[in-house]
Amino acid sequence: TTETTAPAASSVSVETLLDSVREIRQLDFPSPPIAYRPQAEVQAGYLALHGVPRTGDPVVDDAYYRMLGLLGDGESLAALDDPCPVPGYYDPGSQVLILAEGVAEFTPLDRTQLVTELTSAAADSTFGWSTVLAQRVAVDDADGAAALRGLVRGDAVFHAERYADEVLSATDRFAITLEQKSCREGRSEPPAFVSELEAFESEVGVDFVEELIAGGGIDALDDAYSRPPSSTEQVYHAARYTAREQPVTVAVDEISLSGLRQVDSGNLGERVFRAILAGGVGRPQALQASTGWGGDAYRVLWNGSDLVLVVSFAGDESRDARELAETLGGWASEALGVSAGRPDNTGLAFEGSDYAFVAHDDANGLLVVSNDAVAGRAVRDTFWPEW
Repeated sequence: TTETTAPAASSVSVETLLDSVREIRQLDFPSPPIAYRPQAEVQAGYLALHGVPRTGDPVVDDAYYRMLGLLGDGESLAALDDPCPVPGYYDPGSQVLILAEGVAEFTPLDRTQLVTELTSAAADSTFGWSTVLAQRVAVDDADGAAALRGLVRGDAVFHAERYADEVLSATDRFAITLEQKSCREGRSEPPAFVSELEAFESEVGVDFVEELIAGGGIDALDDAYSRPPSSTEQVYHAARYTAREQPVTVAVDEISLSGLRQVDSGNLGERVFRAILAGGVGRPQALQASTGWGGDAYRVLWNGSDLVLVVSFAGDESRDARELAETLGGWASEALGVSAGRPDNTGLAFEGSDYAFVAHDDANGLLVVSNDAVAGRAVRDTFWPEW
């Protein structure tokens, strides 16, 4: 990693933006350490935090998103990421503000983006959310980590919008619209999966923060950091956060099959269920089905060329598990290279060049997906005769 100490020469300095954040967010916090990196490193670091989820192995990640029908022939994983360059980002791991080298001037869009990142830094300095995030990541609680990011990002975007409204001129705000339009002109329409994930940070988190503030003012938002949402379900449905509705504990037993090794595990949460389903059955049906999500656990297995995703899930009630399983079957039919489903013990199997198995029993369900029918069936058979 290349790091320099030369500050960006801009008529609007980082310190000026920090003063705006202190006033608008109503927090008194020290200036974060700053490191300067090449633009490519800044972009990569930002996408690692805010882009589509990755395992860290590019080959596995590429196969995973192709298996889910999100990448076509000739497309790379980079096609799923927002192409707009960022001037910097707050890194919760090092608690450092990372800025791009050689920036001569912060544009109006740069300023609002940096206010977003500086608000995240302010909240971390005051409430220590990065420690909670690291704890959730360490125990493979991906959904809990995403829920915390929803709170943090909602707080940051909400106050960056206030900055734009209260500090920037009408001309500056119009320039932001033009900048955003220009940088996205070359980007094809992102899959519904990506749109849902992007909306969670930029819209859903903001709605959650607005509900907190409407109910108890800025103190209610501050208090949320001491008891942050434990699931993305709570961020989508603020009433469930208020009621402390917790996900059901679900587990997937370790799967031992020759040639297959585990490369990822954790939980998907309502956020990822909603995003996956939206790509096959559309957003309205995806929203309806995923709202009944009650908990899940997953494992991803890999043999060097083929992937198998296994998800054990629970609905809030029996009917929710049934609806979620039926919607997953509809998604498989639309998004994967499979024929119509056929009865398989208590569930439905979908076979072709890809493979899927979906079943539910009372409030519990099972999903198996693979880009290889042989590998998919082999993993499915490990659940026989229960499913």
